[in-house]
Amino acid sequence: MSLWTMPVTGGAPTRLHDLIGRDATWSPDGRMIAFARSNKLYISTASALNTKLLVSADARIRWPRWAPDGRTLRYSVGNPSGWMRIESVAVDGNAKRTVVGGGDKSCCCGNWTPDANYYVFECQQENRTDLWAVRERASFFGRASEPARLTRGPIDFRSVAPSSDGKRLYALGIQRRG
Repeated sequence: MSLWTMPVTGGAPTRLHDLIGRDATWSPDGRMIAFARSNKLYISTASALNTKLLVSADARIRWPRWAPDGRTLRYSVGNPSGWMRIESVAVDGNAKRTVVGGGDKSCCCGNWTPDANYYVFECQQENRTDLWAVRERASFFGRASEPARLTRGPIDFRSVAPSSDGKRLYALGIQRRG
């Protein structure tokens, strides 16, 4: 799919040169765009004239999200029938790591709170999808927190998004029947 931009107030859409991908997202300062194409994550200048491959994964990449400071990207790795994990990479391509997922948990689709104190996401485990969070700031002893479950069925929660003040989370709730 070709990537386009358009004014919020309406007007003609403009194609971003030859950028092909999906799940595009603007950097917090609006100068860069991150987007996925198959198992690769790219970043580009907003003009789309300077694009570089940031990282490759062993499966499809989706849902890239910039950290509020613009120095890190997180993204989901997997396939539509089973997102496996959430990974993180610095915008210079270094410090790639798995944040959460794998094993008996299939995790995806996270967002940072505006203050960057928490990263919230969804994990499917035991036939149920719950919301989880990890505290981003290291503790006094220099360790980041382990992921904490925020919900526990019977309602499946997906597509979590923090409010602009970071005090509430919005999510889709799905009540399974039968």
